[in-house]
Amino acid sequence: YTISRDTPEGGKLVSIIGPELTSLYNYYLAGGTSQTDDIFQIFGSDVLIEIHVLDGMYSSVVNLLTTSYGLYDVVQDQDFVAVTGKIPIENLISLNALTTYINFVRPVYPAIPTQGIVTSLGDVAMRSDFARNGFNLQGEGVKIGVISDSYNTIIGNPAQDDVIKGDLPGLGNNVNPNPVEVLLEYPYGTRSDEGRAMLQIIHDIAPKATLAFRTGFINAPDFAEAIIDLQDAGCDIIVDDITYITQPFLTDGIIAQAVNEVKANGVAYFSAAGNYGNKSYQGNFIEGITPTGISGFAHNFAGSGGNDIYQSVSLAEGNYTVVLQWDDGSGSDNTSTDLDIYLTSNNGNTLF
Repeated sequence: YTISRDTPEGGKLVSIIGPELTSLYNYYLAGGTSQTDDIFQIFGSDVLIEIHVLDGMYSSVVNLLTTSYGLYDVVQDQDFVAVTGKIPIENLISLNALTTYINFVRPVYPAIPTQGIVTSLGDVAMRSDFARNGFNLQGEGVKIGVISDSYNTIIGNPAQDDVIKGDLPGLGNNVNPNPVEVLLEYPYGTRSDEGRAMLQIIHDIAPKATLAFRTGFINAPDFAEAIIDLQDAGCDIIVDDITYITQPFLTDGIIAQAVNEVKANGVAYFSAAGNYGNKSYQGNFIEGITPTGISGFAHNFAGSGGNDIYQSVSLAEGNYTVVLQWDDGSGSDNTSTDLDIYLTSNNGNTLF
């Protein structure tokens, strides 16, 4: 994903819909073919967006956008902070005028699944087969909830085929006739059904456990809601394989808070949150010498012993998502500072 070159000088754009959606709008208007990638979720000529509303304007925003701006497939936030739904790409730019209703709009960045490449030997690798056979433990009396992308969206009803083969519990499975309880399926078409794959592995490890599924791929607030929903459904254990780049790295966001809440109520929670520590930089801000033409202060990567405002990166040709987060003590939803990344050539000339 690249920001279009028609953004303002220096690559910084301040508007309600932000640079990503502005770039998408301009590309679409110029006749470009919209495709789903790491930034957008595209459905024909529509895009999935997350609208953060101003205080007291939640109902007004929902009514206005659904009746006059083409917003549909709406998922409402229980905390009345964000509205999620699909909107025609051609209507995006009109949202910039709604300054008395909307705080900001961003694309619903696709959740990042963090499953491993090979998982079929998990039972043996964890030695759970020894525990199951040695202590005659089959998972009876335990309910396990899974949060992932989808359960049974692939055409042909593969979940029923898994039940017949004994890979999932349900009617016809002699070991466990209790079907998987699906609290909410992924609502926006076909996904990979990774949640069903996770449930297959859990069924191998604890064949008599009661299983439940709830999608977490709508957005981060809905993921947090999924955690509470599975607890309310009686799950003793909850597992997930999802990462959201919009969740704060340096403090507990809504998802981490939901995990803490269910843990405090006795639920065991296990997350496959990706460990991207070897693909990141973290440090305290140190003021460096700012180049001519850029306002504010540049960060000094060399620390107090020198001055180097550039961090060199070597990447193979491809698509990359770069995330910048910072903590200035203002809380996860507010900040008193504004930080930006500039991608430059080796001589410091700004590219984006």
